[in-house]
Amino acid sequence: MKGKNGVPVEVVIKTESRQFDDINQHLFEDEGRFVEMNNSYYIRFEEEYQHTKVPVMVKITDDKRVNLIRYGEHKTNLLFDGNEPTYTKLNTPAGIAQITVDTNHLNIAIKDQPLSGEIFIQYELEMNQQKLGSYQIELRFTT
Repeated sequence: MKGKNGVPVEVVIKTESRQFDDINQHLFEDEGRFVEMNNSYYIRFEEEYQHTKVPVMVKITDDKRVNLIRYGEHKTNLLFDGNEPTYTKLNTPAGIAQITVDTNHLNIAIKDQPLSGEIFIQYELEMNQQKLGSYQIELRFTT
């Protein structure tokens, strides 16, 4: 489990977004890697998005925060903290905007034997005190 290369895992991630009256759901299943390094866990995989492979990294810290980074056309970096809102920057046509990430629910469960885990996150994004939408991520991995 330790080391830079980690171990191969099967990754299943379900996402749901609600923006106004529009609901989108996405299911992704593929292989990834699980790495334990510097008191944190990392799950890395490539998500197919509009016929392009987008590298994704999920970092789980020992203080139970989850960092989700997508390295697409525009890098997305969301930090989920069940205790307080966090902030990220988003490139928009009008320039860089600050987005508030308000995590409503965060649950992390990781088992050693056999190596498996589940992360469940419900959150809202806001910009200028206006709600952009409600979102849900359910990520499961197994060896």
